[in-house]
Amino acid sequence: MNTNINTASSSVRVRSILGANLLLALAMILWASGFPAAEVLLEVWDPLTLNSTRYFLTLILLVPLWIVLDGFRSFLDASWLKGMTIGGIGFGLGTYLILKAQVLSDPVIVSIVVVSTPAIATGLEVLLDKRRLKKVFVSGVTLAILGGAIAVWDNSRVETVGLGAFVAFVACIFFAWGSRAAVKMLPDLTLTGQTSITAIGAFVFSVSISIFGYLLGHQKIPTSINIIETLPELLIYSIFAFTISQLLWIGGIRKVGIAVASIHFNFVPFYVMFSLVLLGGSWSWVSVIGTAVVVAGVLLANRKT
Repeated sequence: MNTNINTASSSVRVRSILGANLLLALAMILWASGFPAAEVLLEVWDPLTLNSTRYFLTLILLVPLWIVLDGFRSFLDASWLKGMTIGGIGFGLGTYLILKAQVLSDPVIVSIVVVSTPAIATGLEVLLDKRRLKKVFVSGVTLAILGGAIAVWDNSRVETVGLGAFVAFVACIFFAWGSRAAVKMLPDLTLTGQTSITAIGAFVFSVSISIFGYLLGHQKIPTSINIIETLPELLIYSIFAFTISQLLWIGGIRKVGIAVASIHFNFVPFYVMFSLVLLGGSWSWVSVIGTAVVVAGVLLANRKT
């Protein structure tokens, strides 16, 4: 009897982990689609205005969904100060820095730096959650990072990383912290609530910084942006690369934790390369091999020991 219960329990756990990793993989595919879209948008949009517009479009969908699914009382009783702080710092500032890094470099360079996220996330769990690292998990993370490095090994611009890479690395720290905090520090909210309240915080942060920049003269008020011409890229960047991606991302973290979830960032260079191929770029078999190594690392890190 106990054997049957243990077997059933193990089977449920395997399905849960598999489902969570599929959610995370889809989240990263959608998130990576935002890099080529942002490259087009940044030709006519400044990072702060683009960031603010992105979150505005996100909230048009998320806030009504939150109220419909969880009720208006859940909306009113939410931990607003905590949620908006997490969203402002983790996602508002994090996304702005990612855009700034892309301005300073390009989508591929930024995707290379994103490979460092699993190490950052693991460090956060060790420091903040007192997580004890097991050899099989460390081996999985190491293998995944190695795969991410292989995926970009033949990129001719690796040596030109510079300031853009540093800004992207700082962005990864904020994003990893915000992702963990959204789940750990807002446990009373549902997935929709956690995603929505942090998105509101990111929007308030982005708009506030934009207004501050306009008043100080560090940034010009945009007057020549043709939203209609850039609407397809704007929808990809806002709805697919954040709204849907963020729901899937936080949903996956709720099941497996930020350290395991962040391993999926190692797939981003391949996803970005694939997106650029669809837009006329070149295919890289080295990236494909690197992606296969990442898959092996993800499987290893998810093993129960």
